Amino acid sequence: MSEAFFWDGYLHWARTMEQLRYESGQFPGFSQTERPGLYEPLFVRLKEPLAVEVAGALLAKLEDAANSGKLVPLVHNERAFTFLSSFVFAPEDLVIGLKHFLVEQAAKPTEVVPLEFFIYRPLVASKLQHKADEDVFVIIDIGAPALVEQQHSLRLVTFAPPVDRSSAIGAVIDNDIGFLNRQFRLPGEQKTRFAAVWLQSRERLADPAQPTALLDYMVVGCVIAKREIDAMLADPDLDEEAVYLALNQMLHLYEPFRRAPPIDSHGSAVADLAFGQDPGDGPAIPLLAVQLPPEAAVDTSGTYSESYIVQGVRWLCWTARQSSKSSPLVVNISYGALAGAKDGSKFIEEQIRREIELAQLYGQKVSVVFAFGNGLNTRQVARLAVPQGQSSAALTWSIPPDNPVPSFADIRAIHRDAEGNEYLGPVPERLIVKLQGPDGTPSLNYSVVEGEAEPPIQDDPNKGPYDPVQARVYHVPGRMVTGRKDQASYLLAAIGPTAYLADWVPPAPAGDWTMSFENRKGESLDLVIQIQRGDTAPGFGAGGRQSLFKGDFVEKVEDDLLTRDVVAPLTNDGTQSDYAGGSYCPNGDCRILTAGALLEVYGGTVHTDYSSRGASWTSAMAPDEERVVDGLVSYGKPVAGAYSGSRTRLSGTSAAAAMLSRKLVEMGDP
Repeated sequence: MSEAFFWDGYLHWARTMEQLRYESGQFPGFSQTERPGLYEPLFVRLKEPLAVEVAGALLAKLEDAANSGKLVPLVHNERAFTFLSSFVFAPEDLVIGLKHFLVEQAAKPTEVVPLEFFIYRPLVASKLQHKADEDVFVIIDIGAPALVEQQHSLRLVTFAPPVDRSSAIGAVIDNDIGFLNRQFRLPGEQKTRFAAVWLQSRERLADPAQPTALLDYMVVGCVIAKREIDAMLADPDLDEEAVYLALNQMLHLYEPFRRAPPIDSHGSAVADLAFGQDPGDGPAIPLLAVQLPPEAAVDTSGTYSESYIVQGVRWLCWTARQSSKSSPLVVNISYGALAGAKDGSKFIEEQIRREIELAQLYGQKVSVVFAFGNGLNTRQVARLAVPQGQSSAALTWSIPPDNPVPSFADIRAIHRDAEGNEYLGPVPERLIVKLQGPDGTPSLNYSVVEGEAEPPIQDDPNKGPYDPVQARVYHVPGRMVTGRKDQASYLLAAIGPTAYLADWVPPAPAGDWTMSFENRKGESLDLVIQIQRGDTAPGFGAGGRQSLFKGDFVEKVEDDLLTRDVVAPLTNDGTQSDYAGGSYCPNGDCRILTAGALLEVYGGTVHTDYSSRGASWTSAMAPDEERVVDGLVSYGKPVAGAYSGSRTRLSGTSAAAAMLSRKLVEMGDP
């Protein structure tokens, strides 16, 4: 049995890709004499109960450090935190975690409340390394690794953003947000409506200014506050493109990400449709924003975006509370990944739900709006019955050429609870997964033990800093954390990039792969196979190419309009985003909502040919609300581009989510 560690197949490939990028010289900003470290973010829960007095003392030290702008020895003398000497932490997130702990403990004085926060560790290779600190904390989730370097200019930021306490606050988490655009200024003034914008980048290791400091700390980009944006807008010679270019040069290392954003940036379009100030509008809505790193936008599988989005939601709630706990906060997240359990158990869903619950303890109302997904008719989902002792029909999995990222397929079985409700759960270990390459060889049969991968993952430094296996099946283990929804185990098939990444790494063959299953279990199996999203995000020239199942379509008439649907074993059921597992409505007051897109035709509406459908085996049969996004002869909604005066159009369920977000902030008390 291999002792190499993996969390899931997505992160295993993310590690491999980061190592390859460095080895092939794609990060010229790094010193060639001092190799930077490869760190991974962990979201952890301390096992040792934390005394309120200790938490309060730590919080005071962190806040003093932030307000003074100086890094001081923060935690070495606190017994509960002695393990931090071998880790790197993000001060702002630890502040949020400590405040959450103190507020929740005060609300539940008879319970043992956990302390949860993000921390960073050097990349581990073995299961033994991974378990080295399991007596100290429970690892709830792991994010994509990042090559880090020392960064001298970034700092902690604390401020109280001015907010009209009678207004809701609008917030966007997206990419390339044109925060200098006129649409986000106060009417008739050269002042911004943004209280703050967090420009995230891949993690950097801050260089302590004080020689006596004992700890480095991690920073994720920088925060630009209202006063700084207003200073930019006051410049009569303001060149918006030049400002964004300079910021990207500072924030990013990979050359394609160091350029100014395109006019038709997704983030600017979403922010404008959700919260842009149009003539005739009422009072200007105060704004916050989190701009995700370009890597998170380019990698549409969600591998890179999930931890950044969660950190962004935590920061948005915390920042909004600095000035007004009474102002409702509406957060728009028009991001998503297709494949998954779709039952609310994904880390991003569960943590956002928890952040909303914690906000309520402060007296703060937070609503989050997700795009339901654009997966209809993309041929990414199939449902197969595999009788006992038999093999299924083969699915043809078309892998595109010149694809610089891996292709993934998520394999789960349909189960039924005591009431007969369907849900996705584990597949039996004796299920045989058969993958065959485009040329008919190799024919690979995998029966994978939970927590392992076939072929086994290398754990041998003599074989190089990469894992060149072209096709692999991972059996991702189930995970259970007290107070959180259980995550069921599943199989994940992965086919490597079909583009050359380095001279010494052979690409996987492009073309038609076949996938089939042999059932050696004592009962019939009902499988759902979902190809993960892997295309290029809007507004980016670099990115992946989408793989899909080959299959037929059938034409049908819906409300006098000719449409189409996929033919079995392909299905459009369950094509919604894995981030949109279902609404969250405590006491009937919905705090997490999803939005789907409609097409206006002949005075009525029909569903668009891209807006996803739910399924009986997901938590959501349909989006919570739908909005008219397209017309019969028009496409999308007119919106602002990244730069003042520029225009573009936004379609998809991203537009529907933005329109729903606007409705919520206009209600004032969503």
